[in-house]
Amino acid sequence: FLFDYIDITDTDIDEQKCFKFMLSQVGKQFDMMGAIVATLFPRQVKHRDTWHCSELVFATLVYGGLQTEPINSVGVSPGKLFDILKQYPGSKVILGDEL
Repeated sequence: FLFDYIDITDTDIDEQKCFKFMLSQVGKQFDMMGAIVATLFPRQVKHRDTWHCSELVFATLVYGGLQTEPINSVGVSPGKLFDILKQYPGSKVILGDEL
């Protein structure tokens, strides 16, 4: 499989803040059942101690300074995260076949 990537190293997102936030989330569970159900019914409520992968990445980047329209991390899918980041100043889309 070839995946497209987004390089955010040239953005104003603070890596140290992101790392600090991620460390604060250690021990919280992956919401497997929620991930399965969310494919049919988009997630409307965030359980305080669980994450979907893209929700955690989005929340981490916001904590690190990602400036975006007011969006709650609840229900941020991988595709929505990709769309948000590809438009972010300083980010670069790297197509999978270019790697």
